Amino acid sequence: MSGLPSQQVDHAPQQAAQQDMEIADQNVKFFNYHEYSLDPDQTQQQQRQQQSTHNYSNDGSEEYKLIITHFPNVYNDKDENFRIVRIPRTNLYDYPNFSNIQPGFEDAAIKDPIDPENKIFKPVGTVNNQWFGISSISPLSLYLSQDEFESIMNEINLKLYNAFNAFNWKMITFNILDLISLGIIRTVLGLRFDENYLIDLENYADNLNKSFEIRNIPIKLISPRRSGYLSLDFLIPKPVSPYQDITNIEPVTEPVIEPVTEPVENFVQTNHLINSSPIPAM
Repeated sequence: MSGLPSQQVDHAPQQAAQQDMEIADQNVKFFNYHEYSLDPDQTQQQQRQQQSTHNYSNDGSEEYKLIITHFPNVYNDKDENFRIVRIPRTNLYDYPNFSNIQPGFEDAAIKDPIDPENKIFKPVGTVNNQWFGISSISPLSLYLSQDEFESIMNEINLKLYNAFNAFNWKMITFNILDLISLGIIRTVLGLRFDENYLIDLENYADNLNKSFEIRNIPIKLISPRRSGYLSLDFLIPKPVSPYQDITNIEPVTEPVIEPVTEPVENFVQTNHLINSSPIPAM
């Protein structure tokens, strides 16, 4: 009995597609998904072109795009003097974890076409009377260096790992004991494994904000609990017009954050970039 002739399957397309996916995975670059671009207000576009020696359009006729890197203060909608810079989650883990790369420093960040190496926020134009730049650099860069920012984020991520990582041996032990006790540990005694770490995170945020105040840094870390751990927010002063007569702002070059285990009185006390109005209570 003769069988049907065998058909040869061409695996070349699947192999090529697999290779393309592997190459794409290797080339994936992290970016801040909070940011987006908008057209500037027409009046500010014209003013910028008249007062600037640089042309931020490709051929001199097209308008530049502003990159939205700060947002309204959702924690106090009546306060128009402060804005929010959002730090994205990395989404690489099963527990909250935030990027330790400052907005605008990521591999896939939008660069300033005139000065690609620039790491300081430069206001260029306005949208709804708010000043924005043409790169992914946020106003947070005016107050924190990348080293200090990374130190802060690593401390926060460690506390979130201890509180929410389901495969932490302490978490597993606590859940087993809670199961054996038929929930007495959690419901009757009111004990929770993650509670101490979350309280520790709240205390860290409070101490960090006190250190900012001592050093005259007019920003504030908002507890991630208030954003549902979906983003980590910094409260910053509203960016001002570059045409105002203000003191030039220089970047921070050295990390000054101290470990959270140190009392706030031992934090390094230095004068910083800008003296501003007091940070509103949250």
